[in-house]
Amino acid sequence: MQNNGYGLDANVSDGGIPSGSEVSARKLAAKRVNERVKLLANLLNSLGIGVIGAGVIVPGVHDPTRIALQTLAWIATGLVLHLLAQSVLAFMRSED
Repeated sequence: MQNNGYGLDANVSDGGIPSGSEVSARKLAAKRVNERVKLLANLLNSLGIGVIGAGVIVPGVHDPTRIALQTLAWIATGLVLHLLAQSVLAFMRSED
């Protein structure tokens, strides 16, 4: 028996072909991981939107005639969070 990385064992002597229950368990494990990855990406994206919103609205209410360097820093931070959320999606697993 050889561990296939999903906590399941595939029999090497029969070519390592997993049974139907092992396939469904692997698919379920991949779905769980994918949902957690999507939740993390959603969290990071929401934080990015919130940071950009706060970086634009708060200084705009304080002094709407000028854009401070601090505003640009908040926008850049929000964009970094958004890009990080996009890169987290690369960790999704195939559900096949």
